[in-house]
Amino acid sequence: MAVNYGINSKKKHISLLERAHRACVKHMQNMPTYTRTYVALSCIAVYPIETYRDRRKLLFLGQLCHTDPDKRISILFLQRLVKFMNSPSTHFGFLPDVYRILGKYNLKHGLEHFVKTAVFPNKSTWRRR
Repeated sequence: MAVNYGINSKKKHISLLERAHRACVKHMQNMPTYTRTYVALSCIAVYPIETYRDRRKLLFLGQLCHTDPDKRISILFLQRLVKFMNSPSTHFGFLPDVYRILGKYNLKHGLEHFVKTAVFPNKSTWRRR
């Protein structure tokens, strides 16, 4: 969903985007505006936009973690990750967002494992917890 790239991630903006998304989903199905959102979304197997955003950020995190350690992007990512893990309250941007998302879905153990061992957990390890 490319609609989110470049959008300001402030809560107000996300709320407006979510509201428009819900209205469009209901309109597409000719549902009244007072229809419960979860009903409208589930009828066509659509998730809230925040879920799509979270998924994309986690996929990008996985790509960064799987990048060849000798590549410049990997070295920069690891430096920033270690710096963030040492003092999370002083950072903003991608890493705090991802860390919040990992906490939201109880997946912080995967990133902590990666920081300690430099091995990114596979899919079955993520699901096991």
